[in-house]
Amino acid sequence: MNREEIYQQLANFWNSNMPFNQLLGLKITRFSAQTSEVRFFWNDKLIGNPTQKILHGGVTASALDLARRCCSCC
Repeated sequence: MNREEIYQQLANFWNSNMPFNQLLGLKITRFSAQTSEVRFFWNDKLIGNPTQKILHGGVTASALDLARRCCSCC
């Protein structure tokens, strides 16, 4: 198994088997030694400040944590 196949298997595992990431809608869309990308769609249920419609800090932290996991594997 080459490195790219390993990255793809990790991305598939994290996308499919992490209930909290699924709840937030986090998805790894790119994952390689050169670049990684984590995306999610806006959902009003993720708002932390309803007055200003600002994303909850925990969502931001979770997206950054997932991106960090991708980077630490390379």
